[in-house]
Amino acid sequence: MDAKIKNRFDRHSLIDAKKLKFIEKALLIIVSYLVLMTIFQDGFIFGLKHALNVFIAITIVRELEVLYYAHERKLDRAQAKEFVKSDYALITALSMSVFIPFNTPIVVVAIVAALTVFVIKIIFGGYVYKVFSPALFAYLLLKLGFVNAIGANTFDNQLFTALANTGLFSNYINFAINYDFQSGFGLALSSGVILFGFFALLLIIKNFKQAITPIVFIFTYILGYVSIIGSTGLYESIMNVPFMFIAIFVLFDQTLVPTSRTGKILAALLLSGMTMIFTVAGQMEALVFGALFVQMLTPLMNQCKWITAEDGSDQSSEAASARKTINYVLVVLVLVVGIQLSWNYYSPKIGLPSVDVLQYFEDTYDRVDFEQNLTSSRDYNIDAYDTIQGVYEILSIDTKEIVAIVYDTLTEGRNGPIHVVIAVDPYTDIIVGYVVVSQLETEGLGSLYAEQDVIDTIINQSINNFAIDLITGATVTWDAYELIIQDVVANYSNEDVSLNEGSGVDVLQYFEDTYDRLSFKQNQTPTRSYNVGAYDTIQGVYEIVSIDTSEIEVIIYDAITQGRNGPIHVVIAIDPYTDTIVGYVVVSQSETEGIGSLYTSTDVINTIINQDVDDFNIDLIAGATVTWDAYDLMIQDVVDNYTNENVSLMTAIDVLQYFEYAYDRADFTQDQTPSRDYNVDAYDTITGVYEIIDNDDSSIEVLIYDIVTQGINGPIHIVIAVDPYIDTIVGYVVVSQSETEGLGALYAGPIMINSIINQLVDDFNIDLIAGATVTWDALELMVQDVVANYTNEDVSLKVVVDVLQYFEYAYDRADFTQNETPTRDYNVDAYDTITGVYEIISNDDSSIEVLIYDIVTQGINGPIHIVIAVDPNIDTIVGYVVVSQFETEGLGALYASPVMINSIINQTVDAFNIDLIAGATVTWDALELMIQDVVANYTNEEVSLNG
Repeated sequence: MDAKIKNRFDRHSLIDAKKLKFIEKALLIIVSYLVLMTIFQDGFIFGLKHALNVFIAITIVRELEVLYYAHERKLDRAQAKEFVKSDYALITALSMSVFIPFNTPIVVVAIVAALTVFVIKIIFGGYVYKVFSPALFAYLLLKLGFVNAIGANTFDNQLFTALANTGLFSNYINFAINYDFQSGFGLALSSGVILFGFFALLLIIKNFKQAITPIVFIFTYILGYVSIIGSTGLYESIMNVPFMFIAIFVLFDQTLVPTSRTGKILAALLLSGMTMIFTVAGQMEALVFGALFVQMLTPLMNQCKWITAEDGSDQSSEAASARKTINYVLVVLVLVVGIQLSWNYYSPKIGLPSVDVLQYFEDTYDRVDFEQNLTSSRDYNIDAYDTIQGVYEILSIDTKEIVAIVYDTLTEGRNGPIHVVIAVDPYTDIIVGYVVVSQLETEGLGSLYAEQDVIDTIINQSINNFAIDLITGATVTWDAYELIIQDVVANYSNEDVSLNEGSGVDVLQYFEDTYDRLSFKQNQTPTRSYNVGAYDTIQGVYEIVSIDTSEIEVIIYDAITQGRNGPIHVVIAIDPYTDTIVGYVVVSQSETEGIGSLYTSTDVINTIINQDVDDFNIDLIAGATVTWDAYDLMIQDVVDNYTNENVSLMTAIDVLQYFEYAYDRADFTQDQTPSRDYNVDAYDTITGVYEIIDNDDSSIEVLIYDIVTQGINGPIHIVIAVDPYIDTIVGYVVVSQSETEGLGALYAGPIMINSIINQLVDDFNIDLIAGATVTWDALELMVQDVVANYTNEDVSLKVVVDVLQYFEYAYDRADFTQNETPTRDYNVDAYDTITGVYEIISNDDSSIEVLIYDIVTQGINGPIHIVIAVDPNIDTIVGYVVVSQFETEGLGALYASPVMINSIINQTVDAFNIDLIAGATVTWDALELMIQDVVANYTNEEVSLNG
């Protein structure tokens, strides 16, 4: 029993020298591989620096141990060296080197190696007698104590960087330049797949018992990762250097984990759980602390009889029970978690594509309206392009048409794979989405390629011009992205991915400062044929369209003319609503410097911008006649095309310009297509009737008459604004006239214009100015035409008579409305004084609330206008208003007084009566006629609703 107990706690008895020898050789291969990777990825000189760091680590560890044991055990140097060799100093140095980056300064490598030997190996008993791993302690020292020194601008780093920039290394020895390491075998080698697969397979076959811990650790970690985070980033996570090192070496080494199978499984589960926590917290490198914690628990598990028997196995009755329990738990865990994960993973994907790229662009293409095509409409031949993993189509659910093409790409960066998805609008060949899904590049250098500032420079690029700017110090990462760019551009071009049928030329790119792609796009299918083939210099005519309204915003001419030294490529933007040149860019030219090249200068371009197309002209520059002739051919073609092909969308006359003070263009628009035919040709002086539209509700706000009449000295041009809802002139402008000063010219003066404003159209009249009869005659023709057109063509939009205005105190417009279409025919024409019978409607139930009689009767001095409100449900007069009258003051005028009106209110219609005022018989007779008509109409037409 004593011997067993002694053996149980003698860690030497747990060591298999053959396996330690195997680990030593494996570590030597791993370190050599890492040095080779540095050569391939960064260049030969940096691989040399990496090898030097490894040499320093080996030398420091070995020499410090030799020095320590020579003094501590009183050995000579040869004896101390032999003892150190049996204590596996090389394993300590090599395992430490795995974690030391090549750009770590030599002095930092020496300090870390020295501290590791003294603090861990010597204090805790060397590699064999250890609780802590020296390699993990070295990693913690680097990360906690020397993180700022790694890659620092120290003398040795400056020296090797300077050597790397010499011609010898750059041109002849540098593998990073002369070897295509981003594809094929090099890509697989750099990813660590070969290394990981080789050692995992070898160790599992040769050391199955030791392999239990890493197998359970990796398997349970993958299950936990997929169930909590998902599959995205799993590969990158398990390829993390600390994860690989611990999984392959630390967990396989029986001195670092419990001896029994049950203990190994428990240690793996414990480390897997901690690793999952570190991953979720975004601190994967803290896995090192987890490994150290498990190592500290190893003696406890080895001494626990429920886990480990005295002989180091798990065959005792207590250990067997624990082993069975753990095995059953593992089986149940695998079954339950496996089934749940399978359902969680596959159930949402039933009917979905194998790769969900739409998830990266849901802000633009939400799943309510868009879906990823299950089966691509064509073969994108992705196997021919190394970095392209797939090409996917995003469809409109409504139309099933492709709205975006998404490239799923993967390239190998400096520190690991870079996963990028790119969305392209195939109708405009524009990049509309770009997401870096994952990357492991150096913080502050290669990682900057995933920042929003860089992404913003990519969005809205034409796929043909796809480029990413080089960031200083991040050349290797840029090379990786450049491979993606080359493949995407090549695929888009070679596989005919584009659906851009409207133009093979992206002309919008030249005017993005004015027409940004968020609000405007190049029309895929022009609205008309511009007959480009008939004009020698015009290559194409393209429409730029507002995304919001789909209306043409600008027309762009793409022109090539032959200059003195070669072709001159020009694009010209024209506003078709004003026939004005609003943009002009010389894309390319090779004319003589200082002569023909001057036609591309800002000064010349500024003389072109804002020219009318009809007046398009470029001044001749002395000595550049041949170049000017080339430009002149282009000008002639553009002007001819614009005129002959009816390109202009300009309204015949822009009349809104005269009334912008009242109807500003931010809120009002001149309608290009009037809502009716105003029959302008039937009226001699009217050249047009135009509608000004309210932008908010698209209703007509005002009508404008454009008039030209012949005065004494020439034409008089006038525009008149009429409010069609009140039949009133609200604007009057004399645009031009050449009448006699002080006579006919006075008709354009403020006094005359003010006398016209607010006139009703029916009463439109201009007073005669003495001595200006001919001018007045001309204006009279205009007046007659306007009144006749307004009447004959039913221009007015006015409700016949707004009688509700007189009774708003009782029937406010919030609750009541004047019915536009009466519910019956009141037969108004049969009654002389009645001009209309109108219904006031309750907004709540649309029932008739009151009837209003509109009356005009002839008094002694002129018409008397009266409105009478009758409640048809009780046959009672409830309102009476004298709108206008001209009766004799103190006599007939008294019929409009409050006393007389109050005597009428509340009379029943049948008893309607007005008392005679002495001396006002004529007025009373007029009112009597009104009364007779109202009573007769109310009775004969069965107006009453009194049941």
